[in-house]
Amino acid sequence: MKIRKKEIVDHVGLLNSRLQEINKELKVEEDLFLPTIDKDVEYPENFFEIQDDDIVKFKAAKEAAALKAKGKVVEQEEDEGEKEDDAEEEFDIKTMALPARKNAKV
Repeated sequence: MKIRKKEIVDHVGLLNSRLQEINKELKVEEDLFLPTIDKDVEYPENFFEIQDDDIVKFKAAKEAAALKAKGKVVEQEEDEGEKEDDAEEEFDIKTMALPARKNAKV
């Protein structure tokens, strides 16, 4: 189903490019809708993929937290001004609790 949706989005993109050419010839300005695929929603399994830059950022944040706990102030470097707008909850894998399984012996 994901493949079919991707095909439809690509097809609409091709149709929109043709419509833009026609509108240009007719000297008509019109905004055309281009559907997009939200990768976070469509591919939730990618949440667990970790890139090298994610590891570097995590290590820098962990070191900054350790230095902050000691009382030292550390300036964090920002990658090309990129900062996530969504404030995601940070979690520590060591303290993360898993839900209890059904019929599990404790």
